[in-house]
Amino acid sequence: MWDNFMKWVCFIAATITLCKYFKKSKFKKVLKQVFEHQVNEDENISVKQSVSYYDRVLTTPDLVFAGNQLDVFSEASYQINKEKSDWVLGANYYQNSFEEDVVSGNRNQNNNTVGGFVNNTYDITSKVVLET
Repeated sequence: MWDNFMKWVCFIAATITLCKYFKKSKFKKVLKQVFEHQVNEDENISVKQSVSYYDRVLTTPDLVFAGNQLDVFSEASYQINKEKSDWVLGANYYQNSFEEDVVSGNRNQNNNTVGGFVNNTYDITSKVVLET
């Protein structure tokens, strides 16, 4: 969407002045893994991980913006399935970092988030399910 908007702006601006806009984004998914283990008939362990890397470049006549972005997501969960009730307990970690190649401001960032979750679904009747 941003690319189309900038092309439209450059087309209009071209009648007034020279407008040049260039954007390049290289995307490379480094790793995506899923591990699942059936403990027994009712219990399951799951571990997921994803690592993505982006190399971004944006240039205009007045600005050169370039940087590298790294995204990491990990999750581990333990699932218990019973006749009327299912439980999922787990934890996750998310990291997002961006480092600018050409420093023209303080746009570098590094965000880390750790979380935990518990989910329960209970079949009250065949048509009514309670989820907490």
